[in-house]
Amino acid sequence: MICPTPVNLSRYFNARSSTYDDTRHLGAANAWGNSFPAEELPFGKVMTLASVPFHMPSRGGEADNIEALGQIVELPNLPPIKGLALLCHGEMGDQALAIYGEGINGEGRRFVAVANGWLVEQNVTVQDHGYACSHLHYNDGYELPALRPVLWCWKSEWEPFPVKRLMLGINPLFHITAITCFHEQSGFDNLDSH
Repeated sequence: MICPTPVNLSRYFNARSSTYDDTRHLGAANAWGNSFPAEELPFGKVMTLASVPFHMPSRGGEADNIEALGQIVELPNLPPIKGLALLCHGEMGDQALAIYGEGINGEGRRFVAVANGWLVEQNVTVQDHGYACSHLHYNDGYELPALRPVLWCWKSEWEPFPVKRLMLGINPLFHITAITCFHEQSGFDNLDSH
């Protein structure tokens, strides 16, 4: 049985992509000060996209995602990992990010994740691997539904190996809101933690 385990990213968050109605002037999801409407995102809850459960950050309106600048993300002690999923978005269109998974015995895997662009037109249908908000926040205090911000699920699978950390590449236009690891359930797994 495949078991998904969320990674606590709170200590790695270094960017703010969401604002509330009264804090739109603090928008920083892109260089123009736009942002996700925080009131439409399930902060502190689980968001499921493409059958992957992601634990959302506890609060919106603050640092709520990782801008990829070469961070080293420590993973919980897990059985060998069979795959990984990112809840992510790309500024200025689709963005790629090289990620290296370092194993406990020195072995590793390098892969390239792709975050879809975060803005779609009003009438675009987002499939089950995306979560689209109804409107975009502009930093001048208004909103338009012509463009809608989206969080996307990217996932990959591989032969199981024990991973202790993820080493992110550098692409400041690639943003990660949540990470979920997949592994085989073992006898010592605590089902309450999943």
